Amino acid sequence: MALISYFFGKKHYKIPYETGKVAAYIISAWVIVYLSQQFYVENIWLKYSIYALILSTYIFVALKIEKKNYLTLKNQS
Repeated sequence: MALISYFFGKKHYKIPYETGKVAAYIISAWVIVYLSQQFYVENIWLKYSIYALILSTYIFVALKIEKKNYLTLKNQS
């Protein structure tokens, strides 16, 4: 649905999305989910702690990457 909205929206109002970066975020999230599902942890507390750590790391890395872009855009305006 998001892809359909993107392609139809491109016809009416062109926004220079960084599609490569968005695709990289989506693919890396899929890979992380796939890899985390390959390991079986019986202890539920340990399992969810590992998932929380993986999610926190992913968010931290994404924020570090986007902070550089945010500061660049902020300095341009």
